[in-house]
Parts: sequence; C-alpha cells; structure tokens
Amino acid sequence: MTRDDFNRYVTDLQQRWPVLLFLARSFRTAEEWNRWSSFEFRARASGDGEPQLDNVLYHGHVVVLGEAGSGKSVVARRAIEHAAEQGRLPIFVPLKAYSGDLAALIRLHSSDAALEATNIDGAPATRVYIFDGFDEVPADCFDEFVREFNALVERETDSRFLMTSRQAFFVGRQAQLSQPFEVFYILDFSDDDVDGVIRNAGVDRAAFREAASRSHLSQELGNPLALDALLKLFQARGGLGQTRSEALQHVVDSALETRPTSNPRSQKRALRMLAVAMEVAAKNQLTNDDAIAVLRRALRIDAAAARTLLDELTLSVLVHTPNGYTFQLHSYGEYLA
Repeated sequence: MTRDDFNRYVTDLQQRWPVLLFLARSFRTAEEWNRWSSFEFRARASGDGEPQLDNVLYHGHVVVLGEAGSGKSVVARRAIEHAAEQGRLPIFVPLKAYSGDLAALIRLHSSDAALEATNIDGAPATRVYIFDGFDEVPADCFDEFVREFNALVERETDSRFLMTSRQAFFVGRQAQLSQPFEVFYILDFSDDDVDGVIRNAGVDRAAFREAASRSHLSQELGNPLALDALLKLFQARGGLGQTRSEALQHVVDSALETRPTSNPRSQKRALRMLAVAMEVAAKNQLTNDDAIAVLRRALRIDAAAARTLLDELTLSVLVHTPNGYTFQLHSYGEYLA
C-alpha cells in the first residue's frame, strides 16, 4: 500500500465515522477502579496522573469500559486518528451490525487493500482493529461472534485490538475471550471538559453554570449524556426549569429516549419502583434477586420479563454491578423515588 493510498483510506474512514468534538478523556485502570465505589469514583476529580488515550492505546489488546452515554464510541472513533498518526492501519467495526459473519462485517467497513497490506511504502503495516460495542452484539449471535473474534485475535498476532463495552456486560463475559485484555474505565468529564462542551454547544457558560447551580446540579454535569440533555433543555427554554426535579426529569426522559422501547411507560414505572425500593431499604443498590422481585410484584410480570426489562434499563440509566443494580447517578434514584 502506498502512502497516498493509506491517506485516502484513513480520510474515508474518518468521514464515515466522524468525531464532532473530542475532549482528551482520562481513564482509570481496572486495579484503581476496583478500589473505589461507583459513586466515589465519579465524585473524584481526575488528575494529571490518570492514563490518557495514548496510554490506553499503548497496549496491544485493550478494552475501554463505560456506561451508556459515557463517550465510548467517541473514544473508539478517535482511535482511528490515533492509529493513523502512528502509521498503523485502523479497521473500525461497529459490532451492533454483526449478524454471524465477522469477516464479512470487517470487509464491509474496511477495504481489501487495508486488509491485505503488508507494508506502507516499505514500512511494516500493522492493523489496529477497533471493535465498537461488544455489548451490542445481537444476543442470538453472541456465541458465534466470540468464536470468530477469538480466532481472529489468535491468527493475527501482529495486529492490535481495541474494544468498547458496558462494564457489567464485559465483566460477565470476559472469561469467554481466549486472550487477556488490559481493562480501562472511562472517567466522567472534568470541569474543564464541561466548559469545553458548553462552548462547543454555543451556550453562554456563565448563564448555564448559574442555572445549574440554582437547580443544585453539579455531579450531573460530568456525565456526558446528562450534560447533553441539560444543554439541549437550556437552549430550548433558556433555563433548566424551576426545580431540580424538573431538570432531572428531563435528563432521565432523554436517557430513556436514546434507547427506544415498545413500552416506555413500563420502563418509567420500573425505574420508580426500583428507586422506591432503594429508598425504603436505605441502600444505593439492589441485589439481582431483589430487583427482579420488585419488578415482578410491581408490574405483575415473570422473572424472565423482569430480567429483560432490567437489561433494557442498563442501556440508559441503570448500572449492573457485580453486587446488583444501581443508578448511574444517585440523583436519578432520588428524583424517581
């Protein structure tokens, strides 16, 4: 492959998977993450010592974890540029489109030249596979995907692999991967990041910050999905509502709308029942069994339907941890209860 061919390929890839705004996100290693609870983790400001994207992509096999709306896909798209800057061939693969043939999906989103290249103007051609959305592989194809993915990793020993996923989904299936992956957790926005997003949205920073302060919103601004919803609310109404609850209602509703469902009323009722159960028990999370029991009683559904509903809600505002279910932000639960 010539350098000109390489540049054209990368340009085409970036046009198909654009990054409208990239902020230099910080990450936390699995070891550091496990030392803190989810709330403590979010409450701590990231510092200069936190790993950055360059540190993450230094590893040959790496997975970036985060909850819905945390910016995993933006990181994956930015990795295209990072790989190209290192003279490596990026291969971007959206896994929600997987239907049972990984090789065909890779070819669809790449090119024969990129997949067959052994050198770029004489320099060795190292491929960087970027698999976005491990948790979005269709359930009925998942076992076949894992088989094909493991075979690819074992076959292409000189290639590098980056994967993104929601935390609980990956942790529950990590043992199915034949090769070890370094694990990094994406951190919420810092104050500087928040200001950068505000400026990019064309919103008056001082006015927005003042409105957020009046509504007692602070931790919420660090969550990319919540910040986006609040900025859109501010742009539409010139404010964030009269009360904190009004602002949080908009955030929760916006989060649910990002994952359309056939029964949004059922989802909202389920969230309220889970929030009330946590409030009554004076806990920030419910065990798997307790969460299922709450939904079975409140919605009069069986255990399988309750599990399906919980899985749907982890795509928006719930987090599934090794100990059970909790809200991405504690304020969501406080509002819903």
